[in-house]
Amino acid sequence: MNKKVSFKNSRGQRLVGVLHIPHGKGPFPVVILCHGFKGSHESRMIKRMAPELVKEKIAVLRFTFSGHKPSEGGYKEVLVSQFLRDIKKALKILGKFPQIDMKRLGMAGHSMGGFTALILASSLSNKFKSVVSVASLYDGSKVLDSYKKEKRVVEEGEDYWLLSSSSGTKPNFKITKHYFKDRLYLKRKYLISKIESPTLVIHGDNDRRVLVKDAYTIFKLLECKKKQVIIKNADHGFSNPKHLDRVINLSINWFKKYL
Repeated sequence: MNKKVSFKNSRGQRLVGVLHIPHGKGPFPVVILCHGFKGSHESRMIKRMAPELVKEKIAVLRFTFSGHKPSEGGYKEVLVSQFLRDIKKALKILGKFPQIDMKRLGMAGHSMGGFTALILASSLSNKFKSVVSVASLYDGSKVLDSYKKEKRVVEEGEDYWLLSSSSGTKPNFKITKHYFKDRLYLKRKYLISKIESPTLVIHGDNDRRVLVKDAYTIFKLLECKKKQVIIKNADHGFSNPKHLDRVINLSINWFKKYL
């Protein structure tokens, strides 16, 4: 069963997504999928992973964070602390479904979503049993530098940067400079080291958006049960279908083992 869901964030703004529930008798474990900067619950990796998890009798919630279309909110909501509040609201929605086992929660994310998953797993350590971080950033300033190098910062305001898409066909995306001043971002070293959930770190060694160095930093900080997989020649978005398939298979096996 695929059910469209919508709920209000802490600011009263509408967030939208899809809840996938496997056929059969539940309750089922559930994984929340987190998208990256400029993404949504319709992002390629998120949409590909969801049905594969469902085949393994794992429910999935994929929704779009505050400040990203088609959800509501502006660039000032693009903050890790706001995403934490979004997840808390999402958990309340999940709790209304008897088919969902709220004691078997997992979280996976790509890029900014991977970083978000790590930070939230630490902040809500009693909630999540398993985490998968894919191409997660650690040093956000380096990511911004990569956009500047590509001349994709098309405008800079007092409190924001306006980024263009790589193809030029998608709308420009505005992010707040406060993202890098957010209390949870600034505490990332401490928070990652305090994660208790078994954590899988996946990265491509040909990632030019978020350097593989960030994956090594994250993995070193983790003190929980952990595993790292570096996929040879894979780029940031795992555009090669074989690379994406491997990400999905690794993630599924991790959740099957630890949820």
